[in-house]
Amino acid sequence: MISQNLSSYAASVAAANGNAISQTALLNLFQVQRNLIFNSMIPIAEVLVKPRSTQINFEYWGLLPFARGSVHISSNQSTVPPTINHNYFMLDWHLFEQIGTAKFIRRFINTNPFKGLVGAEVKPGFETIPPNATDDAWRAWIVDSCEITHLSLPILHFSFSFLSQRSLSELKTWRVILLSRNCRVRMRMR
Repeated sequence: MISQNLSSYAASVAAANGNAISQTALLNLFQVQRNLIFNSMIPIAEVLVKPRSTQINFEYWGLLPFARGSVHISSNQSTVPPTINHNYFMLDWHLFEQIGTAKFIRRFINTNPFKGLVGAEVKPGFETIPPNATDDAWRAWIVDSCEITHLSLPILHFSFSFLSQRSLSELKTWRVILLSRNCRVRMRMR
């Protein structure tokens, strides 16, 4: 999917930025980026695991968007923030990556040791996104739920309840073990 779309991605991004970066230069950058994504072990998404008192939250965002945004000074007053256009979701890759990461989190939460620690999915929940949901259902939830903050990439949130208070202490122990081993969760998409 990505390889066939690189030329159109480059044309769209060049047009969106007024050809500040040429289509040819963008295509070269996108080819390098595509090779990094599919031919090396670099992560394409970051997933932050945040245990709370009664639930565990997962926040995630993509690391390698193909679109290029812009930042413009919006005022001569230094306290006025700049105008930021992320151009996120400009290209189908962004939603493809977000959907893949969301599905990965659901698979991950059903593996040990998490499987025995968590209960029901709170957000988005199976009522909103059933286990067999189509990519279109995921796409609608992601676009509606995505939090794009002033200076960040889009962040999405998943929440699961804990089965017991013991689950939180077990999760914290497991987290310390992972951190001490410098382990990273990686997802590869083909």
